[in-house]
Amino acid sequence: MASPKLASVFGELNYVETAPQYQAPKKEGKADKPKADKPAAAAATAAPAAKKEKAKKPAADDDDDDEPLVPAEPKAKNPLDDLPKSSFVMDEWKRKYSNEDTLTGALPWFYEK
Repeated sequence: MASPKLASVFGELNYVETAPQYQAPKKEGKADKPKADKPAAAAATAAPAAKKEKAKKPAADDDDDDEPLVPAEPKAKNPLDDLPKSSFVMDEWKRKYSNEDTLTGALPWFYEK
């Protein structure tokens, strides 16, 4: 039995025991569909016609397709590239931090470097 507050919000609830039985819709397989010879025959006649159309079109020698229409903009320079190379070795810090106690070993090492 649902509480009165729940019933006021959702209305009458159908629980699993009282809900109508669910029946899954039947799936139509390939065997259920009747085969039609007309679409297959139409597809067979359309294939040679498509080949003829492709053969009739002349090959265009457009060299412009390879070049972009808009010239590429130069990449903006990163301001951090001007900084000097760091002497800090990140792998050494990772080893120190993961293998030693943080307060007594890793942090004093970090502040020394």
